[in-house]
Amino acid sequence: MFFFVGATAPGIDPTKTYSNHSPKFMVDEDALLLGLRALTHVTCDYLEANG
Repeated sequence: MFFFVGATAPGIDPTKTYSNHSPKFMVDEDALLLGLRALTHVTCDYLEANG
């Protein structure tokens, strides 16, 4: 399973930014929290339904 969380730094056009495998890639670290929350909710939902 993959989550695609927009992590482009504010003020940068996402269509013109460097890919995540580039040494010039800059990430908006606030997106990490969003991704963590999404995965946590999916995990909890799964455990509730199948636990």
